[in-house]
Amino acid sequence: MAARKCLGEKLAMLVKTSGDSQTAIADRLNMPVSQLNRFLKGHSALTSTNLVAVMAELGIDLDAIVSARIRQQAQVDTHKIETSDDCVRYLFNNLDELGRQTYLKNLAWAVKISSNGSLPTRVEEILKSEMTLI
Repeated sequence: MAARKCLGEKLAMLVKTSGDSQTAIADRLNMPVSQLNRFLKGHSALTSTNLVAVMAELGIDLDAIVSARIRQQAQVDTHKIETSDDCVRYLFNNLDELGRQTYLKNLAWAVKISSNGSLPTRVEEILKSEMTLI
């Protein structure tokens, strides 16, 4: 239930920031608004079909994300990992979006500690644009 509630709460935040109402989204999906509301509060589950439809309404193409992940994993050639840079690149590329953002946040923190609290402005700008989930 915790994972369902967490996902529902995150999607509820997206609904709020989308400017659309739960009622409007539910109507477009031919879904009872109570069903959508209970899911967004983590009190019930959705079928995979309805989950994909809700996420599509919020601009998230779940099929494309999963397909990209499959392609990414199929292209990984572990025989080409020879340096520490290759190792870090491999690890980073195999994280999901939240994992990548968490890694970047922690790495930026460690670099700030090591360099007396500053990062180049361009690095800060890129990090800010990448940090959409945390």
